[in-house]
Amino acid sequence: MIAVMAIATLVQSAEWEDWIALIAGVLMIIAPWALGFAALHAAVWAFAVLGLVVALASVSEIWMLHSPEQAAH
Repeated sequence: MIAVMAIATLVQSAEWEDWIALIAGVLMIIAPWALGFAALHAAVWAFAVLGLVVALASVSEIWMLHSPEQAAH
C-alpha cells in the first residue's frame, strides 16, 4: 500500500495521499501488538521503524503544504 501511494504521489500529488500515508505509518507502528506478533522482536523493530519513517515523512509533507512560507509563494 505504501509503495502504491508513493507511486501515485510521483504522478500527481494530492494532500489526501499524505493523510493516507500517515494513517498507514501509524497502523504499521501498532500492527505487531494488534496482530499478535509482538514476541518477534526483529519484526516489531522493522514495523516500528518503517512506520515511524512513513509517518514522519507524511507529517513533513502535510506541514509543508500548510506552512506560511508555502502560502506566500
